[in-house]
Amino acid sequence: MQLGVESVNSEGDNMLASNWASNHGPDFADQVFAIGDVHGQADALESLLDHIDSIPRDGRRRELIFLGDLCDRGPDSLRAFELAWNASSLADARHILPGNHELMMLIAFEGRRRALADWHRDGGCQTLRCVDPDEDLPLELAVSALRKALPKGLEDLLRGGPTHLVREGILFVHAGLHPLVEADEFLGQHGTIWRGRFPGAHWAHVRRPFLAWEDGWEVQGFKWVVHGHTPATMKPLAAASDVTELMCATASKRRICVDVGATVCPQVAAVEFLGAQHRLHVAPAPQEAPC
Repeated sequence: MQLGVESVNSEGDNMLASNWASNHGPDFADQVFAIGDVHGQADALESLLDHIDSIPRDGRRRELIFLGDLCDRGPDSLRAFELAWNASSLADARHILPGNHELMMLIAFEGRRRALADWHRDGGCQTLRCVDPDEDLPLELAVSALRKALPKGLEDLLRGGPTHLVREGILFVHAGLHPLVEADEFLGQHGTIWRGRFPGAHWAHVRRPFLAWEDGWEVQGFKWVVHGHTPATMKPLAAASDVTELMCATASKRRICVDVGATVCPQVAAVEFLGAQHRLHVAPAPQEAPC
């Protein structure tokens, strides 16, 4: 699939974007944005949301879908949570789906010592620094402080809200889908059960065989899968042509990855669906960023 590219500079922003590409079937009446992994890169997320807000709606209903992993590893997870929560003012509907890092956080909130240690080691320590910057508090008290600092209603949403969404035959989920397991069974796994029922495969952390699958998703009932979790790149994106390469890399597999390496680089991406087309927007890392 050949894609043209363009730099998108709305009101002085420094965004990168691909040109429109065909959905090969699905046709969206609404304008839908799916935002990938943030990992505490709140500045990049704020730039991306400002950019999305500047894009004309042309009278269409707008929907924002956060695909999870707002927290951990980056510098400002609490602010990332707040930005996502308050993004409801930018759209007619805003959804925050849980990623594996939110699931680890929720399990840690339940007071399981091993789960708390695992989360702390896997990036939760940076999230806890938002409420305990000098790391003076006992771990349990820092967790309690974080829990109180979250936007009111967010924890309940992460625990009881949707774990995935389907729009026009396109699945939106944090990590992906297992191509050899019936979709309802796979996606129905409990959100806070880390290992799930299938060895090495849960909608919040699946990698294989999802990433290598090339036979489409029609058997599972979907046209495309939009996901994060496994970065499409770990390098800073400097040009629209870089964004094009990301789009082309997975198009033949009928999946779109909107994780652009926020775990190591302050950049965040979103895919926009409008009508029968889609395009990828990226808030790139500053040139001086230590990626």
